[in-house]
Order: sequence, then C-alpha cells, then structure tokens
Amino acid sequence: MTVIEKGTLCVSFFMTVEGVIFMENAAGSGVENAVSICNRALCLVGGTRMISSLLEASTEAALCSSVYGAALRSMLAEHPWLWCRAADALPPEAEVKVPGFKYAYGFPANCLYLHRVFNEETESGLFRQFTVSGKRMIFTDLYQGYAEYTKLPAEDIFPPLFAEALAWRIAMELSVALSGGNINKREHLANFYREAVGNAAAADANESMEAARVWGDEYLKARS
Repeated sequence: MTVIEKGTLCVSFFMTVEGVIFMENAAGSGVENAVSICNRALCLVGGTRMISSLLEASTEAALCSSVYGAALRSMLAEHPWLWCRAADALPPEAEVKVPGFKYAYGFPANCLYLHRVFNEETESGLFRQFTVSGKRMIFTDLYQGYAEYTKLPAEDIFPPLFAEALAWRIAMELSVALSGGNINKREHLANFYREAVGNAAAADANESMEAARVWGDEYLKARS
C-alpha cells in the first residue's frame, strides 16, 4: 500500500525486513515506525546522519535494515509481552495423525511464539509442536482447541516504552559498526537497554493487569 499526501512530507508503504511487517513513514505521523525507531537508535549511538528510508543507499540505512528484524524478534522473545498477545481458534488438520495425540491443528497466522493451548473445559493443555511436510503444526488431546500466542506486530501499535527499548537495542547492535569496533560502547548501551526493557515490561504488566480485571468483571457479569 502506498500513500502520498500532496503538500506534506508523508510517504507511507508496507514492506518487510526478515519477515517482519512494518510501516515506513518519512514524517507526518504520530505513531512509532521503523524509520523513526532507527533514527532514535542512530541518535543514541552518537550518529550524525539520519535516514528517511530503510531502502535508501546509505551505510546507516543498510545497517538498520540488517539488524531491525532480528532485534525486534529478540525483544519479543525476551519477555512475555501481553500487549501483543492474541487468542484464536486453531484450524483443525483432520488428515494428519501423530501417535500419542488425538488432534492436529495448524498454527495461527502471524504466530511468533506459542504460549498455551486450551479449550472450554481446559485452561492449559499438553501440546507439542512438530513440522509435518514442511508445515508447523500443533498436536494435543484437546478438542476444538484455541491458542494463546505472541503475534508479530506492526509498529503502529508499539507502546511508547517498548519502542524506546527497541531503539536502545538497535543502538546497541549498531554501536560496534558505527564506532570503529568499540566493544566498550556496546556494553555501555547494553546497560541502558536493560533499564529500558525493564521499564517497558513493568508498564506492560501494569496495564495488562488492569485490563484483565475489567475483562474478568464483564465475563462474570455475562455468566451470572
């Protein structure tokens, strides 16, 4: 999708880097996006040149695009972020059988990390993940199973503290290349990253606990 607004500095389009879907926005947007996060990282590492696109022909853009996807995936794996959790009914795979399990299901779309499999009777059931004929699948004894999982998010839903921590992570990864191999600078940035990701995790837990209480109240009212 391409959006060009005449008279404003706004060019948006969807692209992928290492399988991560993101929205690139040169300016004119209030949401966090790959370019603004990478420019924040370049500032944190002491860079003097910013980028307007991850596709531009510059050293900074090439380095940012090479580390962005891996940094995001690593951060998503580092903490069980509740803001990017999802739950969906699993698509059944009736033709596939594995000894020891009654049912086979396909993975939800955009599933990055699987947390639990459940149904109306069981809060968290035993499951295993296997690849069958090149396809990732879930095997369990739960009938009509659902999955709770971390989905691969787009930048326009990043919480501010998560985006800030991601910028510190990218700065940490860029530091060696942009500082002439200075390992000490990378460790210095790593300390700030650990603090930033801790703040983001704490905020995520606080907001999600409040949301869970509201959801639980509404659920109990509906069941009464």
